Amino acid sequence: MPDYLGADQRKTKEDEKDDKPIRALDEGDIALLKTYGQSTYSRQIKQVEDDIQQLLKKINELTGIKESDTGLAPPALWDLAADKQTLQSEQPLQVARCTKIINADSEDPKY
Repeated sequence: MPDYLGADQRKTKEDEKDDKPIRALDEGDIALLKTYGQSTYSRQIKQVEDDIQQLLKKINELTGIKESDTGLAPPALWDLAADKQTLQSEQPLQVARCTKIINADSEDPKY
């Protein structure tokens, strides 16, 4: 049966022998690969970002305030008297669940 694929379309064992041995990268090649995707100011930007992070850590240590997922301030920052005054001046909130609508077809339905 004739072969319809040409020699350029079929890989043969003769082509596999032409492979060159793999050469390890030297220090110059590694340095080139590291700097290939970087912009001109990327090193300076990285340094400034690191400085900002260090300053944030230092500021947080000096202030002593830690972020909380509950949203509560530390007890030292509580103002109980002002909170009590605010609660007394506002009308209380009511929480309810609507279970039935009375007179739904009328002009004044009650929930």
